[in-house]
Amino acid sequence: MGCFYNKKLDTKELYKESVSSVVALTVMNSKGGMTGTGFFALEPDIIATCYHVVAGATSITAKDSNGNEYKIEDIIDYSEKLDIAILKSSKQGKTLTLDANMPNPGTNVYALGNPMGLNFSFTNGMVSQIQNLDGTNVI
Repeated sequence: MGCFYNKKLDTKELYKESVSSVVALTVMNSKGGMTGTGFFALEPDIIATCYHVVAGATSITAKDSNGNEYKIEDIIDYSEKLDIAILKSSKQGKTLTLDANMPNPGTNVYALGNPMGLNFSFTNGMVSQIQNLDGTNVI
């Protein structure tokens, strides 16, 4: 899950300001369970995540960086093609400020998420290329 943050902050400030907008998702489905990452976006009770994380979900719970757990009420919308899902949360959170502009190759970017149970991990990288997939630019 990638997001672009449009403020000039050092990495410690960026983590501190962003971590409260990110949640660790636990998803149950007919095959068992899996984990993923989401973030509050658009409205205080809306969480964005990847569709592949919630596809076929029978229940979804979220955990914030303070350890509070709460229920995801519904999958409001999704696009399998774009691998995005919009969720309705039972708790309100701090929306992440997003930049709608596509970054250029070579731009430094940061990821804050929950890979393989390493909750609220923070790492950096660089945009290597922008590709067009069926009319949609992706990095």
